[in-house]
Amino acid sequence: MIGSRGPGMIKRVVPGPLVLFFLALYHTFIHDIARDALWKLVSDILQFVGPFLVLPLVNFFQDPSIPIGYGLVYSFALLVCWAVQGTADGIHFTAAARTACRTRTALSTSIYKKSLRLSNAARQHRTTGEIVNIMSVDATRILSYMHEGMHTSWSAPFQVLVSLVLLYRLLGWPIFAGVSIIVLMVPLNVWVVKYKNAYDDEIMKAKDARGKMVAEVLQGIRIIKFFAWGQAYTQRILGLRRNEAGWLRRAEYTTACIDILWFVTPILVTVTTFSVVYLTGRSLSIAESLAALGLFGVMRFPLSILSHCIAETVRARVSLRRMNNFLLEPEIDERQSSLASPSPSPASSPCPDPCSEGPLGRHQGSFTWDA
Repeated sequence: MIGSRGPGMIKRVVPGPLVLFFLALYHTFIHDIARDALWKLVSDILQFVGPFLVLPLVNFFQDPSIPIGYGLVYSFALLVCWAVQGTADGIHFTAAARTACRTRTALSTSIYKKSLRLSNAARQHRTTGEIVNIMSVDATRILSYMHEGMHTSWSAPFQVLVSLVLLYRLLGWPIFAGVSIIVLMVPLNVWVVKYKNAYDDEIMKAKDARGKMVAEVLQGIRIIKFFAWGQAYTQRILGLRRNEAGWLRRAEYTTACIDILWFVTPILVTVTTFSVVYLTGRSLSIAESLAALGLFGVMRFPLSILSHCIAETVRARVSLRRMNNFLLEPEIDERQSSLASPSPSPASSPCPDPCSEGPLGRHQGSFTWDA
């Protein structure tokens, strides 16, 4: 959103409500997120130590003149590297799961409190089923993103970039043949993700429609049974469910396409790079080949998990938008209900003593309602 104070003034960019909601969520858990990111960074850096320790180890086995102490030192360093990396991974996943659970709890609590303060106008288009979907489905999607997709969104590009730089130093310019495969896959992946985003929007709309219908049936179950309308309403619910299942099927097909693209990408990158190296007539030693294969192995996981990260990010964006729209709904006036604001303490209450007499009372009250 762009705004200015008048003609000739410099325009300033004002973030939208969704961006502000996202920043507020991150600001609330910034310390936990930073701690998780630090352990993830340590784990990612240690992944690149292993392939380069292979070089001196292979040289040690090929050259009998190297003292055995060097081989023991390299082997022990490789063991320590893997042990520290596994420990950092374990701490990261545990801390990320704890942060994700706290985030879901905070969001569910905020949505529940907001549902108690909705105005009558907002309640006309916000059904119980829709609110339950926001509290359960959307909050769980945010949990999945905080646990799996959030750190992967920066960790996967970091691992791929460092792997490509190290491979360039090891193999030279033929690595650009593999980079071209990654570049060609990006526009195709963006096109598929666009459809994935649209399908996720339709899925949530179908869920809300089905939840609304089920809530209405449960509220009027006596009338439905009395007039024998059960079969008709069953068909309507099943029709809504078939519509929801259709959108779910399209979304899963799209996810499968994204998975196939990013599963094939690391294989094509490896084959293309080594093919170019072979065609240029360059010879690689055993140590260089093993180190290159190790770096390609490091790059394989972030490229394959990137599709899952993209899918989680798309789902989280849809859920954040739904939560943001719900939290921006108008609330009841604080003069109409004490739910709109925290109850004042007895010491600061303006009510005189007659207010506390009897089981229930209101002194000099003013009551309004929506027409």
